[in-house]
Amino acid sequence: MKKPHTASFSALDAYDQCPLKDYLTNILKKKSPKPRKYTKELKLGNDAHGLIEKFFKGEIKLNVVSRKLGPGWVPRFRDLASRYVDKQKNTVHGIEKFASWPILKGEYTFWARIDYWFLAKGHLTIIDWKTGKLEYAKQEQLQWNILATCETFGLKPRTVEAMFIGLKPLDEWTDHEDTLISTGKIPARPLLAEAKREIRKRAMLRWRDEKREPKEGWSCSFCDWNGTGHCPLKP
Repeated sequence: MKKPHTASFSALDAYDQCPLKDYLTNILKKKSPKPRKYTKELKLGNDAHGLIEKFFKGEIKLNVVSRKLGPGWVPRFRDLASRYVDKQKNTVHGIEKFASWPILKGEYTFWARIDYWFLAKGHLTIIDWKTGKLEYAKQEQLQWNILATCETFGLKPRTVEAMFIGLKPLDEWTDHEDTLISTGKIPARPLLAEAKREIRKRAMLRWRDEKREPKEGWSCSFCDWNGTGHCPLKP
């Protein structure tokens, strides 16, 4: 069987759900013959990522974001921009940064995509946009993103923090709900060491798997390979 060359949080999460699904999608890079179902959350995520990038690059104005995503969503976005960018002095910021570190040198690499980042007063904050139900967002993903960032750019863990920021229409937020779901505290070095061991353990389990057997579970009902003839459990 073909070996993976890279591992990411989403790839290892897919492997945990079903090794066969991960193999077909992330290693062989096959496309399912089934048309993909675009949920409201998926469409919002795709639209918002592109608009956020253009906004922070100065290519579009806030009224364009309002027209594309709807006026109900814009107050949350304006709040984000003012809290995490406008009030930060001497801030450097950017979009779509990639970080990685080798698991097996020259053969297997863990990588993370940083949706948005900003650097102020020697402190780096990395942000992961989330759509849908924020309670399903996994805190370990933030730890892994910090780890990859520190390893790639030679940063000290105490100077880096990560957070999730939710993206959804204003009418779906409760009155007192905040846009920010974050780690709250900057992870200490022992926590990152633990995250590093966990990544290596799970990544090597995926690397050594020569069977790639399907695993039945909750994700089967919306799996792209369900009913395509590729999965013996759901042919």
